[in-house]
Amino acid sequence: MIEPSLYLGLHRGGTFNRPRDWAAFERLTRDLFIRLLDNDHVDLNGRTGQPQAGVDVHGVERSTRKLVGIQCKGRADAHFARGAGLTADEVRAEVERAREFTPPLDRFLILTTGPNDVGLKKLARELSAAHVAEGLFEIEFHGWDWIEGHLSDHVDLAAGYGLIAVAHPEIAPVSRRSRIAAEIGDRLDQAIAMMNADREGDDVFTLPGLARHVGHKDWRRLEQIVRGTADADEDELLGLADRLALNPGWLIEGKGAPFCVDLGGHHRRVEELYEEIVAMEPERITFVRQREGGHGHHDAFIAVERDSVRWHIYRDTHPACDRVGGGGSHDLFELCRLIRRLDHDDFENRVPCFGRHFDAPLFEQLLEGEVYPGNTLDIYRNDDWWQAFSALRIDWVRGDETHDKALRNAIVIVKHQLARARASAKTHDHWYSKLAWGQFLPVKPKDADGDGEPWP
Repeated sequence: MIEPSLYLGLHRGGTFNRPRDWAAFERLTRDLFIRLLDNDHVDLNGRTGQPQAGVDVHGVERSTRKLVGIQCKGRADAHFARGAGLTADEVRAEVERAREFTPPLDRFLILTTGPNDVGLKKLARELSAAHVAEGLFEIEFHGWDWIEGHLSDHVDLAAGYGLIAVAHPEIAPVSRRSRIAAEIGDRLDQAIAMMNADREGDDVFTLPGLARHVGHKDWRRLEQIVRGTADADEDELLGLADRLALNPGWLIEGKGAPFCVDLGGHHRRVEELYEEIVAMEPERITFVRQREGGHGHHDAFIAVERDSVRWHIYRDTHPACDRVGGGGSHDLFELCRLIRRLDHDDFENRVPCFGRHFDAPLFEQLLEGEVYPGNTLDIYRNDDWWQAFSALRIDWVRGDETHDKALRNAIVIVKHQLARARASAKTHDHWYSKLAWGQFLPVKPKDADGDGEPWP
């Protein structure tokens, strides 16, 4: 960026000279909007003399995914040099022509080297409101004053087009994005795009909305990080990753998958998992089971929705089928205890629980953090497999698919484990505690002096 102290002269009462001709104005607009839209693929729409449907420059805005078309209002060079303004009829005519552009625009701007015009800006707002009501593109009108305001943030671009004198003729445009910052910004933009996959309308994650969620007072700070122009340190990026449930190694260094999954130790006690889940104060819990997997296995994992943006995936899987040995039978029993505990009616501020089945590819992608959980674990679908499993109700499992049969057999295995646990609990407090924690045992059958309730 060129320092303000290097400015030598001002012309036409403003900060920058106007471009020398129409073609230079069009190219300047393209290069400026490469930066404003944060997209290197902003293009000129054909060449002079070709049909352009009212659009000289077009590109997609990175943060909103909107298709933007720009009309640099052409004049003969003599009129161009005088910065002649436009008329209301000319503005209406350009808007009509832009309606023919394909694919349909989301936003249409008319730029001129003439001065800003209050009447034309009001006309653009009125036309825009009518357009939006019809589901058509937004409309804006801007004169040279508006362009100057943006060039003040891109002085190197203005200097490159000879619009401002500088103290040293060898000063060249300087990149505003470091390579690392640009790569981090690109990955963050990719993650937001993945989060918005298949989302529409009010469900779309926007930069202002995400900035509020992250805790930025000004959403433009998040925009700067996405564009790769922010001087963000590691602490800020780690905080951003945490608030968006992104894998910090992926965001900062490009290692691993985009979305964060739990990397805790294997075979944690279900009581520990329960305490961790409750401490998150989740909005809902989803028990995800694999419909079809390798070697006939049907595993399950737990997904916790922490808030409107963040999900926590417990990567440790639990067996949820009959292809198990002695240790797997015990794990089946432990999973049943955990689900019963999480779904118990006496659980204070009980969290809504749901169930889903997924085939192997998507099941694995969720476990690896390769897809955003919020787009697949939607609240509008619920598979009650987990309720049948935790209630040990074989008759609730309907269907003759392989995973249905495996679930019924898994319930039989848990029932056998429960019978053994009850037998052991008559003499071992350890087993009694396991049953009581899972709400399998309402009262202890025998107290210290030998009296107690009969075994249920």
